[in-house]
Amino acid sequence: IGAAELARHAVPQDCWMAIRGNVYDVTAYLPDHPSRPSIIEPWCGKEASEAYDTKTKGRKHSPEADALLPKYRIGRFVGGG
Repeated sequence: IGAAELARHAVPQDCWMAIRGNVYDVTAYLPDHPSRPSIIEPWCGKEASEAYDTKTKGRKHSPEADALLPKYRIGRFVGGG
């Protein structure tokens, strides 16, 4: 999945993001996220590895969060268009 395709899924009702080389459709997960969905929404349609790895606060996500990711994986991120 390229950057152009990823960018077409940039709203909370259709939210894909790239994390560590994979693309995830997290649309269904947004309401279940422990913090406000608005924390994640700016990353819809984007490469979000740094945001995921730091929670934008310098803290890693939990092992439980890492274990959830495969459930939402829809493909490999190839960057570019």
